[in-house]
Amino acid sequence: MLKAKYENDAKYARMHKRILEKGNISKRESEICETLMDIKNQVDEKVLINTQMLNNESYFDKVMIQMVIGSFGKNKIELDPESAK
Repeated sequence: MLKAKYENDAKYARMHKRILEKGNISKRESEICETLMDIKNQVDEKVLINTQMLNNESYFDKVMIQMVIGSFGKNKIELDPESAK
């Protein structure tokens, strides 16, 4: 069922489970899901626009970390840099 919430994307379902297991984010599950879906949509859009970014791993990592931190910040969920990675 969790995988279905993320449009059958197993990676995001696993991330959701890891966030809950670690317990370092004290928000409702629905807020976590909303934030991860926001990240998923941004990542999908960014990669569809520029598929070549996947060939540059360091650039891709930087862009993804910025998106993750931005999305969690937008939903007022505190996130340390290590958790963003």
